[in-house]
Amino acid sequence: MSCPIRVVVADSHHLILTAINQQLAEVSDIEVVAVCTTAACLEPLLEYHEPNVLLFDPRLPTTLDRDHYVQPIPTVVTWQQQYPNTAFLVLSQFGDPATVRSMVRAGVKGYCLKEDKLSLDLAPAIRRVARGLSYYSPTIMEWVTDGQATASILSLREREVLQAVAMTPDATAAALGQQLGISGHTVSNHLNSIYQKLGVSSRAGAVLTALQGGLISPLDLK
Repeated sequence: MSCPIRVVVADSHHLILTAINQQLAEVSDIEVVAVCTTAACLEPLLEYHEPNVLLFDPRLPTTLDRDHYVQPIPTVVTWQQQYPNTAFLVLSQFGDPATVRSMVRAGVKGYCLKEDKLSLDLAPAIRRVARGLSYYSPTIMEWVTDGQATASILSLREREVLQAVAMTPDATAAALGQQLGISGHTVSNHLNSIYQKLGVSSRAGAVLTALQGGLISPLDLK
């Protein structure tokens, strides 16, 4: 039996910490090793536990008096340098395109909004970022893929494969490979990678998600 994914959770609201703890307590492959409400208590926990995943709200007070809050972008950059083996997953009530893209460039692997259904089931998000993959709320996905962070979702070749699938959805992997000048086996490998990155399990799901996120163009579809 493999070791559970070790998670530290940081949020300034005790009720949210309790809800997350209760939710993840029922998941056998995830272990919440510590929770905290301030940046001052978080950093020693990261150093001591070296968690696989940090699930956190970037609007985190520095101390209990809540007079000051951390600056999310430079703080994440610093934490990434100090704890390179920890994947950072944001769970926030707030988000705007510029901030989200900056957070992704700073190194966070996932960004979920508390208002989304995703926040009701955090286990899939935690598992994905622990494996080095990305995980975003639908709205966040649109923002992330509309700019410089696009390459962090799908590679250029993966987008080419997905565009070909969108144009000829019934084509076999071998036929798609002929269009792209690669083998059918390579096409299948790319598709499996795309499914993992987008959190889907079918060609149709991948195409729909990519179209919604602007990863492929609808203009060329037949």
